[in-house]
Formats: sequence, C-alpha cells, structure tokens
Amino acid sequence: MHDEDAAAPAPEEVIEHESATNDDTDTKEEGTGRHGDPGTRTRGEPAPDYPLPALIADPANEHRADPPPSEAERMLADMVEQLPLGYLFFHEQSLITYPVGSLFLPLCGPIRVAAMLRDIGGNDWSYEVEFLDRDGALRRQLIPAAALQERPRAVAAGLVNSGLRLMTRPAELVRLFQNWQTPERIWTTRRTGWTELVDRTAFVLPSGDVLTHPKTSTSPVRYTGAAPSTRTAGTLAGWQNGIGQLTLGNPSLMIAISAALAAPLLRLAQVDTVGINFYASTSSGKTTAMRAALSCGQDPSRMHRWNATNTAIEILAASAHDGLLVLDEFPATPDRSIVDVIYAIGNGTGRARGTHDITLRDSDRWRLVTLSTSELPIPEHCARGRLAYPEGLAVRLIDVPVRSWAHGAFAELHGHADGHAFAVAVNAAAQENHGHLLEAFVDLVLNGEAALTVALTRILTAFRTRALRALGLEAGTVHGPAMRVLDGIGVMVAAGTLAARAGLVPWPRGAVEAAGLEIARLWHAGRMERTDGPGAAIERLREMIEEGRFVDLDDPVPAADPAAGWMDARWIYIDSAVFADEIACDAAPGRVLDQLLDAKLLVPGGEQRSLQYRMPASVIASRPRVYRFRRERVRQA
Repeated sequence: MHDEDAAAPAPEEVIEHESATNDDTDTKEEGTGRHGDPGTRTRGEPAPDYPLPALIADPANEHRADPPPSEAERMLADMVEQLPLGYLFFHEQSLITYPVGSLFLPLCGPIRVAAMLRDIGGNDWSYEVEFLDRDGALRRQLIPAAALQERPRAVAAGLVNSGLRLMTRPAELVRLFQNWQTPERIWTTRRTGWTELVDRTAFVLPSGDVLTHPKTSTSPVRYTGAAPSTRTAGTLAGWQNGIGQLTLGNPSLMIAISAALAAPLLRLAQVDTVGINFYASTSSGKTTAMRAALSCGQDPSRMHRWNATNTAIEILAASAHDGLLVLDEFPATPDRSIVDVIYAIGNGTGRARGTHDITLRDSDRWRLVTLSTSELPIPEHCARGRLAYPEGLAVRLIDVPVRSWAHGAFAELHGHADGHAFAVAVNAAAQENHGHLLEAFVDLVLNGEAALTVALTRILTAFRTRALRALGLEAGTVHGPAMRVLDGIGVMVAAGTLAARAGLVPWPRGAVEAAGLEIARLWHAGRMERTDGPGAAIERLREMIEEGRFVDLDDPVPAADPAAGWMDARWIYIDSAVFADEIACDAAPGRVLDQLLDAKLLVPGGEQRSLQYRMPASVIASRPRVYRFRRERVRQA
C-alpha cells in the first residue's frame, strides 16, 4: 500500500487515545500535541525510514553542553508547540496524527505552516510550509491557498514528490493546514523597486533583498518574483577604492554609474524611463562602462544583449523596474521588431498577452534607466535596415559618441599603459567588488526621502539652467523632447551628486555635473548633425499624419489622442505648441519654420511679422492661430 494513497489505516497503524483500554502499560509511549496533550503509541509500528533529529534530550547527556539546535530541530520544536488542538505528534514514529473518535490515525511526517503570505493588495494568499523529507532534510514550499480548495490531490502529490511521508487522504492534510493558527504574516511583491505599504515604504533590490523604512519586524516584505540571479562580491569600501577611484576624470564612467543610481530617484523626480546609448567602434571601452554601471547593484558579468527576443527583453525590463537595464551590442542591421521593443522600453509597458484560459492579463509596466551600446547611432543602424526611426524614440534612448575622449571612452587612464589596460583594470575591479553601492544609496534615500526630494529638485533645476546655457538654447524656447533629455541626464547628475555628498563615491564637488554637461553637449551636437535642414521636420509631420493625429475637416472623425491640429484636401493646420514640441523638437522653432518656408511648404496667413494663419470662423468657431502647410508638398517632399 502506498503511503500517500492510504484511505484508512491498517489495524496495526491505529494509535489509541489514552482513554482506550490497554492493560500492557509498558508497551505505550506518550505523544506530544498542542498544550502538552498526551497521547499513546502502539508498539509494533514500523520505525521511520529516515533519520530524524532528537527532539527530547537523552538523560544520559543531561550534564553535557547542548549544541545549538539545527534548523530541523528548530522546526520540530515550533511544530510541536503550534500543532492545532486535537492533533498529536509521536516522536519515535515521527508522525503527526489526527483524532477520529477515540483513535488517533497517522496523518503525515513532520510538517508545519510557517507563515501566511499575501500580496500588497491583500490578495493571492499562500501557505508557506516547512517539513522534513524522508532523509530528515528540512524542505520549504509555497502553496497557494486557492490550490488547497481546487486541487488538494495535486498539492499533496507535490509534497509527497518532495519527500513528505503522507499516510492518509489529501483532504486531511488540507484540513491540518486550514486549522493551523499561524502567527506570522508576510507581504509579498513580484516587482523589484518601490513598494508602498500602509505603515512603511519598501524597496526590492536586484538581489531580491528588501529594504524598508521605518524598519520593523511586523509583517515583513518578501520578493516572490523571478528568481534573482545576482550576487555580491567584496565590500563597498573595496568598490570605492577600486572602481570609484578609476572613474575620476572619466565622464563616461561617472555618468554610467550615476545612471545606475538614478533609477531609484525616478519616482521622486516624476521622470519615467530614460536611457543612454553609447556608440563607437569595437574596442572603444563602451562595454566596460556598462560593466562599471552594473557593478553598483549586481554581478557585472551578467550582461544581456539586444539580440534577445522582444518577449525576453520585455521580461528583463519588467524585472528591472526602478532599476537598471543594460543591453549590449545593438544589431548592425536590425529588423522591425527592434523598433517595437525600443518603443516598449521607452513607454514603460509591454504587450498584453493571453493567459492559459484565453483571457488577457494586464501588461507588465516598468520605470527604469536603460544603458545600451552600438557601433553607430541607433537611427543610422535602423536606416541600414530600411526602418523609419521615429523622433520620439531618439529622446527616449539618446545617442552619445564615446570616442570623444583621448582613449576612446576614457579620458584618464590613472597610470595604465593604454585604454585596453585600463579597461582590463576596471573590469577586474568590478568583478572583485560589486553589489554594494546601490543598496547603500537606496538606504540613504529611504532614510531621508523628504530632505532628499528637496535637494533633488534644486539639483535638477540648476542642471537644467546650466545645460541650456551650455547648449546655446534659450529658456522658454526649448520644449518637450529636449527638456525630457535634459531632465533624464539631470536625474543621473542628481544621483551622482547625492552619492558624492554622502561619501558613497569618491568624487569631488561639481565633478558629476561637469560630466553630465559634457554628455549633454555630445548628444546635442550629434543631434544637430542629424536634424539639420527641414527633412527631419517633414518626416515627423508625415508620421503624425499616418498616426491619425489630425482631424480631417472633410470627413470629421475623432483624431488620435492628443490631436495635433486639422487638415483638409489642401492644407495641414498645426497648433503652434504642437509644432514646437513635436516638429521642431530640440531645434529652435523659428529656424525650422524658416527652413520650411524656404522649401515652400509653410504658407503664412499674410499678417506682418507672423508666420501663422488664423483659421476662419466658418471652419473653427474659435479661430485658432496655426501653422499652415501644403499637404501635397509635404507628401512629395
């Protein structure tokens, strides 16, 4: 007879209640239950077929120093103390029994409900059980509460498969779990990054470890998402004396590390996903910068590449929520799917997918910092694949050339012979000490969030002002996309500055801001080269038409949200704010308008000192002022 299939015990397996008649008192031993309930065990029960730790001390060893209890001994002691009323545990047989009339019938080997878990919303309850397998080893399993109701046999089978000795029907095991009064409650989250609870704030690190403020032992938080693959090595001091010192004088390394620290600040700065793509030919040091960034919070050897599937990259993005996503080696000739995945990363959301029962689940969402490498600017790679690269993507993942310094990505070699030797030193230092800086920085944020938020705002405002001046742009004339880029770099600068002030990185005052301004200048210079002339503006205008962003006055249907203006058979009418934000982008709107006027695409309304056209009341009652473009010329240009 199989243990797990036993429906009723054989006569010799029945354990009598102590009130049962039996004159041979020498053949009985007491069992233990909750509140010290006694029980008896009939001699002749087969001995357990696996070793068990002693729970009751041997009197012969009474005067010896007791070694600390093992995990298995601790589990047995807790189980005996917590057994529900009416259940007994028999030590020699190592069996939990349950009462049926005057009898105690064998139920299973040692097992206890250690905790009850539920998600932050109070749903998805689970039982965490501990048990000893047939070898006496301590095992743990998480069992969804719903599974106890829907699939009790499957639950029991899973435990038996893991080594639990089961002597009766699965329903009796389920009843034991349901009767267990478990004092411990644990919150669960499947996401890394920030989690808000009623009484505290928590942050899940890439390692799966959870930091909270205020710190409390009441109802802890546990990460139950994808198994973390990261591990730590060395110490924070080792990282500071290694990589921390090597980054001095190297803007690319300082910004890469600041980017890794910026991810936990995105929520406070109210900035969504930001990213930098470092591009240069091979052996330039760009991958070394990626490893330096990864070393802040995880193992730098575990770097992912762009050649993964879209689904795999979306899973990586979701698992890096409020963290760092690093993707190496953008494909030389990408296909359409790569544009889709950049959209997904930048928008902070994946595709909705079907579940096994053909219903849609909510798509994953994320907020993160992305670092990437390629050999050319991403728009040029896309052009090789005959792919349109929408303007909006270019500000979600900005291109920065890393052959801009004396030794490729490096400006200062700190005594090393060449860029290659320096890269080897950085990579070795990252491998020797990693996984500590991010934890220290998050702890800093958790314990001083209010004051830090004020400092963050000040740093962002100051950087934005200085960056506009450095790029030769006037405040008030630069809109949407350019400001989004500067704000993204600004969060990185703020993270590095705050870490330096706290002594977490060995950077002098002003060094991080100088690095951020240099990165901004490199991005803007490359951007101007690619967007000079009206071609880019015309391309963006065509994209907006294809997206249905204009209300067709000849066939009025709702335009895609947000609407950009109107159009009829001859003209396209664009709101001035939309033109500045989405057509001119980071270029001066006046310069782009002059170029479009010279190309005979823009047709003013005849007002002096104005390129705008006022729409007639017969068309739009409010008579808005717009920029008017020849629709056919836009199509042909």
